[in-house]
Amino acid sequence: MSPIETLSLIEANFSLEAQSEDQRMLVSFRGQADMQSVERLSSYMNDLHREALARGIAEVVFDVQELQFLNSSCFKLFINWIAKVARADPNYRITFVGNPAVGWQKRSLGALRCVAEQIVNLKGLETQRPGPADRSRGD
Repeated sequence: MSPIETLSLIEANFSLEAQSEDQRMLVSFRGQADMQSVERLSSYMNDLHREALARGIAEVVFDVQELQFLNSSCFKLFINWIAKVARADPNYRITFVGNPAVGWQKRSLGALRCVAEQIVNLKGLETQRPGPADRSRGD
């Protein structure tokens, strides 16, 4: 994968870095996105969408495994982005790669999937179900 310099944003409390290969773009989002992040993140999401359409990207993979906090205003930016992608023709798929150890991610990223289930996928947030041996012990 090769870095996309125009989609690299490093701030004091968070960073976003994008790479692309063929028709796939990987965006790594790390840190904490709070109220101070909203304006920069909004601009980044608009640039990301334009770049994905210009490159004919088929899938944007958003790796948030190292994103520890996302406030509600930043979360709304993701909702707006997903809605914009769903309306685009052609659109592209979005996959969020999460971290089950980060408590907010399963619930919140699951809600993002509901915005446009036909284009949004989740990875890495599956919980293990107890096996038969665990159930027999009452675990």
